[in-house]
Amino acid sequence: MKIRSQSDITKFKEFVDNSKNDDLLLDLSSLHIFDCLKFAVRSSVYFSNKYPDSKLKCHVPTSDIKNLVQTLNIRNFEFV
Repeated sequence: MKIRSQSDITKFKEFVDNSKNDDLLLDLSSLHIFDCLKFAVRSSVYFSNKYPDSKLKCHVPTSDIKNLVQTLNIRNFEFV
């Protein structure tokens, strides 16, 4: 799922609510660093409520963003 702005959180929630599959890949490459962080936290919390044992796969644009998100220790987040 390609995320282009913070307002896509509503689209993400609808997608998760309607999905019967826990295999989801988020592409956050269009977001700036702080938007990536915010979306990562919000989406992982929402995703873990429906799929507590699954990982949310995510693509971020730079290793700096990846390292920053990893410092938050989001357990259900996996980088691809």
